[in-house]
Amino acid sequence: MDSLIAVHAKVRGPIFSVKLPEAFQVAATSIVPQPSSLVGALAYCLALSQDISSSEAMNKAQKITLAARATITSEVNTLSPVLLRRFRVLDKGFETKKKGERPPYTRLLELIASGNAWEAKRVLDLEMTDALYREYYFSQELLCSWILSEPIPSTVIKLLMRLGDTESLCNVVEAWAEDARIGDSVKLNTKYPVAIENAVKTEGTYVLSKMCDEARSIRVYAIPCRREMKTTAKGIRYFAFTPSEVSVEFSKPVKYVETSNGLITLR
Repeated sequence: MDSLIAVHAKVRGPIFSVKLPEAFQVAATSIVPQPSSLVGALAYCLALSQDISSSEAMNKAQKITLAARATITSEVNTLSPVLLRRFRVLDKGFETKKKGERPPYTRLLELIASGNAWEAKRVLDLEMTDALYREYYFSQELLCSWILSEPIPSTVIKLLMRLGDTESLCNVVEAWAEDARIGDSVKLNTKYPVAIENAVKTEGTYVLSKMCDEARSIRVYAIPCRREMKTTAKGIRYFAFTPSEVSVEFSKPVKYVETSNGLITLR
């Protein structure tokens, strides 16, 4: 078997949200970060550690990443969609729709100086904020794994501050690297999400979800997890996801990488 490098990270965050690629109006979240989100996370870490531009870092991350997957390692609790209101002063505040028009930030300062508080509030609320319904999960811990063709120091991943949308702050508890062996098979068991377009049989407990792969193409994944209804001590019912494993049989052999944390299929 040939060998690659596997970099793993245990990531914790109070809330988590990654918009599903086909979600509309209400930004429903994926249960785990999409492969494309993990490639972007790696690019962020490379940009900081190597002092390179975001485009250079993304090109490098896409070049060396053969697979990027995440799985839950503890219970994930759901939270109903909430209205997220964001102030966009640094971008929307300086945008203009018509040539010669003064940007909203300039007009806001003038209105404040003139004492016109009502009109200033209107500019701030309507022109310098946005709002959308977004779904969040309470995620206690995720295991994120990158299969790379070139080695990088595992400490680079500890620079990760967000995993998901801008508000999804996270903390890397532990990061490590190992050699990983390549194999191929028509059937495999895994606890990582696996694309199932060529699957002829899928067994186990899992949730089907469309996610963007490492190349940002939309594919159907089986995410190993159990979806359960639970009740709090006060009688409040909620959905929760707990870790599981899935067994997939394909129409033809697929390549995978064997790590100490399980098998990961290559894209």
